[in-house]
Amino acid sequence: MRNGEHGFEYEQVLQYEKLLLRSLLNQSTTTICLSVEPWTSALASHLLNRAAYLPIVIPLHPKVLTMDLDTVKIRDAQPPFDRRDGDIIFRSSDGVDFHLHKLILKMASEAFEGMFSLPNTSANTSTSGADFATLPETARALDLFLRVIYPGVENPKLKEIKDVQTVLELLLKYAVDGQHGIMDHVLRSLAERRPIAAFALASHYKYPGAEKAAAVRTLSRHDLGHALAPDSSDWSLLSAQDHRRLISYERHCRDRIVKLTKNIDWANPSDVPCSTYFIEPEDLTDCICDRFNFGEIHEAPVWVENYMARCGEVLDKKPLPAMVMDWGLIQSLWETAKKCPTCSRRAPQETITFMQAFARKVEQEITAVDIDEADEDIIYRISPIVRNNGDVVRIIARDTTSEYQLHLVTEEGFSQA
Repeated sequence: MRNGEHGFEYEQVLQYEKLLLRSLLNQSTTTICLSVEPWTSALASHLLNRAAYLPIVIPLHPKVLTMDLDTVKIRDAQPPFDRRDGDIIFRSSDGVDFHLHKLILKMASEAFEGMFSLPNTSANTSTSGADFATLPETARALDLFLRVIYPGVENPKLKEIKDVQTVLELLLKYAVDGQHGIMDHVLRSLAERRPIAAFALASHYKYPGAEKAAAVRTLSRHDLGHALAPDSSDWSLLSAQDHRRLISYERHCRDRIVKLTKNIDWANPSDVPCSTYFIEPEDLTDCICDRFNFGEIHEAPVWVENYMARCGEVLDKKPLPAMVMDWGLIQSLWETAKKCPTCSRRAPQETITFMQAFARKVEQEITAVDIDEADEDIIYRISPIVRNNGDVVRIIARDTTSEYQLHLVTEEGFSQA
């Protein structure tokens, strides 16, 4: 079939169920591309609107094949998708046949149920009598997807970000329900290793539980506020909005937790080491430690206050419960406690109890922070750059609501770019 002055020629190759396109724009260049059937109309529209002198580059599919059709060998999928008792065959874009069962697919997916309700034609039937459909996904993508939705089949080990994203996208594309728990677990596992990527995927595909778990894991990083940070491939998955949400979340967690170190009124007096809650008046007279007030009527030794100040410094960098359990934060303060007749007897066990209570309080504060808690002023810090004249400047993007303002920070101060 030819169309107008451009001379496009289309041939249907039935033996491979593929579309062979011969594009003759200037009668001197011929490019042969393989494409799955659903892309045919889009391709035709694309070609008809091209100028005759432009090179032919046809982005039909993530894998545009420019090979001879004879080199494409149709083969069956790996077990259990090679069974011959199925009533539907899905062929991948790279020529792999998946022998499946309509009932299972219809129960898993509204999209497949709608697909199978359409009238069948002889062109959509295989030689074995099973219905036939060509899908635009690769064999690997279909294999991972089908192993997630097929009953009685072991779930695939989704460790690579690309594989996780592929399955999430296909679950969304084909309107699959009932697999939320599986993918939530996958995303939480991914968050242990790649929290930024897990957060981006969980946010995009609406897995709020995994999203929060991934956000908590990102608190161990120092570079959330930097636009140019390590793991650039992971950061590239984040939308601008999610980047902002993540920075806002980290700031709220840090501010709430550091605030705990400024005042210990939140603590149960019975958990504070060597406090006046349990010490008898006659024992308190033997204490040689300087003391500070907390709560309404209680006192505690100053070395506890010094421990909290040190915790504030480390929590400002990593607002995590484990940080307050670092024995190095309090070890040097023991020189004072060991000299005190009262604290030397009580401090060891009571200090451990207090550190554990503090860690639990930090965890509670993190849990209480909403990822979408508003932040009026987010600053994205970008690594310093050097101007042509040698001045070192730092570019800052100040985000107020939805507007971004670029500023240059020099030794002279803060100025709008």
